[in-house]
Amino acid sequence: MKKLKYIICALITVLACSVGLILFSCKNDDNNGNDHLKTIEGITINSASYDYDGTEKEILINGNLPEGATVSYTNNKATNSGEYNVVAIVKCEGYKDLTLNATLTIRKLNYDMSETNWNYNQSFVFDGTQKNVLIQNLPEGVTIKNYLNNSKTNAGTYTASVTFNYDTLNHNEPKVKDLLWEIKKANITGIQFDDVTVEYDSKFHSITPIGNFPPNSKITITYNGSEVNSVSEVGTYNVKMIIENENYNTYEANAILKIISTEEQLYVTKFNDKIYFQNNLDSNKLYVIDGSNIKKVNNDIPKY
Repeated sequence: MKKLKYIICALITVLACSVGLILFSCKNDDNNGNDHLKTIEGITINSASYDYDGTEKEILINGNLPEGATVSYTNNKATNSGEYNVVAIVKCEGYKDLTLNATLTIRKLNYDMSETNWNYNQSFVFDGTQKNVLIQNLPEGVTIKNYLNNSKTNAGTYTASVTFNYDTLNHNEPKVKDLLWEIKKANITGIQFDDVTVEYDSKFHSITPIGNFPPNSKITITYNGSEVNSVSEVGTYNVKMIIENENYNTYEANAILKIISTEEQLYVTKFNDKIYFQNNLDSNKLYVIDGSNIKKVNNDIPKY
């Protein structure tokens, strides 16, 4: 009986030791079997920034890898501009995996627009033809996409602008300042507006300008300040003409219109209480006034 107790105690001891070994093994295991693996040290990766130049850019790890280690990369190479999240994973037998992160940045370039400008040096003058302002000296890779207000015919002040076609992926938008440009009004020439003198005849008279008037012109003529078409009374008239047109400078001209009456020297004399005179209503023939009577003397024209 005593011997049986010893055997049972021995079995319990062995069983307890076995359980203890199992518990010890579980305690030192991280469920992945990595608790016994080494840590890779001294390996780093750095973020980097570049300007786009058309060549491939690359980020690599730094440091000495353990013998037999391998490295796998994600997004560590790029050519076009952008921001790339780089991941490097280092694996080696007997070591825990090492994951490293960095950022690869490739910046967009600015086009060299220092020589690019508008081909405009001075104002145009209206002549009825279309005027244009254009961009010149564009850098390689940039072309005209669209103009706004760069082509006009009528006189006026305009603001021209432009947009471009370009490599939007790797370059910033090229820009040129808007251009304030002008088509000046032309001068009206070749108009004749001369003085006129006429003899009074009870009819209406005026001064008519002669020349080629610009289309759509407004012509105003005044006689002594009054805007009338013509005048008929004897007198001297200051005639002013004004021509207005959206594409021409205002034209002003002045002239004199005279409507005169014919003046003759007629004679009259008194003789023997009678008055003798030339009657201009009868071709200046000689008439006499005798008291209350008026009669023609003869058909001769008196001479003195």
